[in-house]
Amino acid sequence: MKGCNKHKANKWLLYLDANNLYGWAISQYLLTGGFQWLDLDKLPDIRSISPTAKRGSAWEVKLRYLENLHPAHSDYPLCPERQVVKRNELSPYQNNDLIDKLNGGKFAETEKLVATLETKDRYIIHYRNLQQCLELGMELEHVYRVLEFDQSPWLEPYITANTIRRHDTKNAFEKDLWKLMNNAVFGKTMEDVQRRTWVDLIFHGSNLIAVHRKQTNVVPNKPIYVRASILDLSKYYMYNFWYNHIKRKYGDRAKLCYTDTDSLIIKIETEDVYADMIEDADLYDFSDYPEDHPLLEKLPPDQWVILPDGTRELNNKKSYALETEDEYKNVQKAKGLKKSLVKKELTIDIYECCILEGVEDKPQTANFLRCERFVPYIIRQTKRSINPLDSKRWILNDRVTTWAIGDCRILAYLSALEQYGNDIPQEILADLDNIPASDIPASHISWKRIEEAQIRIIREALCLRYKKDSKLVSEYAGYVKNLRQSDDQEEYIKSTAIMLFPNEDAYNRKMARY
Repeated sequence: MKGCNKHKANKWLLYLDANNLYGWAISQYLLTGGFQWLDLDKLPDIRSISPTAKRGSAWEVKLRYLENLHPAHSDYPLCPERQVVKRNELSPYQNNDLIDKLNGGKFAETEKLVATLETKDRYIIHYRNLQQCLELGMELEHVYRVLEFDQSPWLEPYITANTIRRHDTKNAFEKDLWKLMNNAVFGKTMEDVQRRTWVDLIFHGSNLIAVHRKQTNVVPNKPIYVRASILDLSKYYMYNFWYNHIKRKYGDRAKLCYTDTDSLIIKIETEDVYADMIEDADLYDFSDYPEDHPLLEKLPPDQWVILPDGTRELNNKKSYALETEDEYKNVQKAKGLKKSLVKKELTIDIYECCILEGVEDKPQTANFLRCERFVPYIIRQTKRSINPLDSKRWILNDRVTTWAIGDCRILAYLSALEQYGNDIPQEILADLDNIPASDIPASHISWKRIEEAQIRIIREALCLRYKKDSKLVSEYAGYVKNLRQSDDQEEYIKSTAIMLFPNEDAYNRKMARY
């Protein structure tokens, strides 16, 4: 590609979409009844509950994001929640350059779904998602209540049958039909019968009158608790792929650029990302690749299906822009605008100018043909096209890098911004990722590395505490001996090493650096 520097490390942009995400979630063990509140003094060990257990549970808890997780989790924080983002939570760039200049100082503080690194208080969560949060390093501070229920994969046969039929179809209409048959089930589980309206149409002479009536009785006959489980399990699937595959494989060489409910745009620094994908071929679907694509020849045999005629085919298991070497293959997307308008009016340069210069594109006008009472007419609609203000993230002054709201690095960045202005040295910015430095949770590091880090921490802590004490050598040797002989090394560390630091957070920050 033009402008490519062969002397720099290869960087790849992947747009990955989860196939049949809701279909997968609906196929899991879902609630069937038998609801019961549990005694908080006799709660089961959350980590021991199997995904296929006959009894599942939903927990209302308080979860805390430890600071050592912030740099690694800022791209894709766990446990999103609906909240109002206030203007004082945004960055100086968002406040001064975007809100003041583009919106005339007006900012609507409305409730929206936001993924932050803040403490999650009274957060209701499915037990499998809670297991995932604890595995990835979040701290469970308090349990308010737990609702236990019966569960089984009661929708799995139906979903599997539709998926097989969709796989066997040869035209787009039938593929969409069987996909709808799956998604419609989810749609019915999330239907809110309280929002139903009754409208009577009455003719009065030549006029047609609509009478809107309120419901006097509401029968809640939709399993909305199933909806909650499906939504949580779909998040579990996406987080599992990101943290337990992408981050575990690439660490800080993988950067999340964009996410939607079932899709990710990822920047990866690696020699050959397609060779990496072959190593985990069971996680990817290559069915849309051309048959002569060189990648397909490297696939394992079990990724192919031999057809009756002897040929083979593969097993099927917003707003953005993509620039390619061939400008005719560039991709521009802007949700809410007509496709013809996006293709004609929004160029790659406009997207780039919007982000890098903080300039809002001019409003775009489109005409729509409508028909009422067999009388056609045209509606002219004017909309904002693209806008650089994202109030769900904390945007740095480089106008490209963003952090999650609540990231512990924000205070350090503001301090550096006050000292250096917009010319913050690169080494200072690099150090921010080490406050504290943790690119993967401790559960992803080998125990040998953890033990070595803990021994070094104990040694350094003892040196600080007993700087002039002749008993240092014997004290240090005793701590190391007890550490290696302890049945519960983690508990031993908490009861010994932490006492050598001012507080537990100081120990956690030190531990994260190793």
